[in-house]
Amino acid sequence: HKAFHQTVKGNAYLEEIPTDLPDEHPMRFEDTTALGVIAQDLIPQESGLQILYRWQPFIDFIAGVIGRGPLFPYACPLGGINLAVMNEGDHLRWHFDVSDFVVSVNLQDPQAGGKFEFVRNIRSPEDPRYEAVSALLKGSREKVEILDNPPGCLVLFEGRHTIHRVTQIEGHQSRLIALFGYGLTPNMTSSDYLRQIRYGRTL
Repeated sequence: HKAFHQTVKGNAYLEEIPTDLPDEHPMRFEDTTALGVIAQDLIPQESGLQILYRWQPFIDFIAGVIGRGPLFPYACPLGGINLAVMNEGDHLRWHFDVSDFVVSVNLQDPQAGGKFEFVRNIRSPEDPRYEAVSALLKGSREKVEILDNPPGCLVLFEGRHTIHRVTQIEGHQSRLIALFGYGLTPNMTSSDYLRQIRYGRTL
């Protein structure tokens, strides 16, 4: 009940829509995302999530798996750990991530729905493959995979080139996903603007 819930509309690129593109361009295709988010300062310091997040062997393990490092916990008091709370009717639209990688732990599945779907490397730095993205946004299921991610699973995901979504939640039980934020430099934080739209506040 402490989650900040909102429904937002946008495109798969998490960018403003250029006005000079044709109507069929995938950057002009908009859809909605609906979910709630619990900020880090609402998660008790003695909880397992807080302890795991700052445990150096865990941080070193993440760095080793993704081949980057050293990693540092976020300095943002709200965003080091997020708890995504998705209730009946909530969903995430098809989108690419703007961050290099995401670390998550599934805490609870919904009764039905809430499937994490993705198309692996649908684009690359050299080729945006707009036609393939457009076909997917129009309903194509070609190369769509579903992640088997039962509660307790740790997932390391690079979503900058792999488009992904979460299907609509069904039933009274929430989908709960813990998201851990790490930076490649110390003291990384987010802007007041990003805090406001994600948590509904800046402090």
